[in-house]
Amino acid sequence: MRKYIPWIALASGAYIAFAISMFPAATALRWFAPDQLRTANVAGTVWSGSASFASVPGLALRDLTWRIAGFKLLLGRVAGTLETRLSAGFLNAEFSISPGTTRLNQVQLSTSLAALSGLLPVSGASGSMSASLDELVLEDNWPTSALGEVRVSDLLVEPFAGLGSGLIALGNYQIDFEPTANDELSASIRDLGGPLQVAGVLKLFPSREYVLEGQIVTRPNAQAELTQGISLMTSEPDAEGRRSFSLTGSL
Repeated sequence: MRKYIPWIALASGAYIAFAISMFPAATALRWFAPDQLRTANVAGTVWSGSASFASVPGLALRDLTWRIAGFKLLLGRVAGTLETRLSAGFLNAEFSISPGTTRLNQVQLSTSLAALSGLLPVSGASGSMSASLDELVLEDNWPTSALGEVRVSDLLVEPFAGLGSGLIALGNYQIDFEPTANDELSASIRDLGGPLQVAGVLKLFPSREYVLEGQIVTRPNAQAELTQGISLMTSEPDAEGRRSFSLTGSL
């Protein structure tokens, strides 16, 4: 009898693996998904499935599809790939989730600022955003590591300090995330043309505090309301017309 035990164990393991691989995604989501997750029209299995709609606080997803790498579960992580449409644009990424930590790799994002207003402090602004990130790590839903670039195009914001009416055009910007040896997450910011010449640095700290500082110059095509607002919010210009700015706060 003992000589059959390894074969029985192998057959049992194969049966369990097959049963898990065919486990319906809809059932798994009902049993295990967090309360904040809402889904509709779920199809497929837990390993390879889809949903016509899914939402978490602040973000709605459409035509979501995923594939999960089963062997990563042995390491205590849920990992795989996902593709989805947003209310405007799309998101594709590799993901790895473990308690308290979400890691995204090969992130490709294209959307509007309005679609991300529930996640980012962009209320009152409009424009489009694209991102190409090799890595993004979230610890308790706060970014702690990132590598890659984000572009914001056709940025419009509300007037500064109530100067004027209507939205003010700020132009286009690129944000480059770079690895750092410290605890903070650092990114350089530069303009890609428009009414402002900008060179700055953004730092995010584990305490959920941020620092944004740099230098700014208004170009001749800047709206009068923008020029007035910049003069109120920054230091006196140097000999080359550059004004220093520094913003701090917490999120």
